[in-house]
Amino acid sequence: MPRRTQPHPFEEYCFAHFARAIQSWDPRAGIYAIGLEIQNVEDDLRRPMVRLLRNTWAHARLHAPGDADVDLPAACLRLAHVGSCFQQNKASSEMEALWCRAFWDFTTYATVGCEYPSFKGDYIDPIGLALRDAWVRSLGLHERAESEADHPDATLEDDLELIVKFNKLCLRVARRLQPVIRAHFKRPIPIIFFNREGCDDETVALTWFANEKASIEGYLAFICQISGRERCDDFKPATFWYIFLADDDD
Repeated sequence: MPRRTQPHPFEEYCFAHFARAIQSWDPRAGIYAIGLEIQNVEDDLRRPMVRLLRNTWAHARLHAPGDADVDLPAACLRLAHVGSCFQQNKASSEMEALWCRAFWDFTTYATVGCEYPSFKGDYIDPIGLALRDAWVRSLGLHERAESEADHPDATLEDDLELIVKFNKLCLRVARRLQPVIRAHFKRPIPIIFFNREGCDDETVALTWFANEKASIEGYLAFICQISGRERCDDFKPATFWYIFLADDDD
C-alpha cells in the first residue's frame, strides 16, 4: 500500500486541537505526563473518540501513600489543594500514584469525537464529529446497517481494522505533538495512552512508540511491576505483539 502523503483533515484537526490546548497550559504547573485516552462512544467501534489529559506532581502527591516520597518540587507543593477530597483515595505505591489512570486528574482538557458533555470537562465536539465520520467513510469500510447481522464476519473484520487505524492515527498525532510539548515546556514530557480499562498491551505499545524511551522509564517500570517481571520481555520491540504500530503505512 503506498504511503499516505497528506494527513486526513480529521487527523489535522486532532493535532491542532490538542496542540492549542497544550500550548495554553502554564509551564510552571508541574506537569510530568500527558495522556491520550482512547474510547468509543457507547462502545460503538465506529464512533471512536480521544481525550487529552494531564497529571501534575502535586496531584500525584495527593494520591501517594503516606510513606511515599514523590519528588515534588516546592513550587508545585504550593499549587496542591491540600484539603482536596482526592486525598482520601490513596495509591498503594508512589509509582501507582504517578502512572495509574485511576489516580490521575480526571479533568478532560480537550476532546475529539465526544458526543456528550460531562462534569469532568467533556463537551460536544461537532466539528470533530463531522470530520471523524468523514474519516470513517473514507476508509471504505462497510457502514453499520440493518443487514449487519447478515454479515457478522465482515463487520468484525471492519471493526478490527478501524481500531488499528484509529490507534495509528492517534499515534501519529502524539508523535507530532512531541516537538510542540518540548517547545512549550522546554523539556520532554511523555504522552501516555489509556483506554476505558486504564491500560493494556495495546496502550503500552502506543506509549512505547510515541515517546523517547528515556522519558517513559518510570512508566515502563510501573508496567513491569504490575505485570510481573516475566512479562517485561513482551514489551521489547523484537517480541512486541503490536509491532505493526511502528509501520506508518496508512
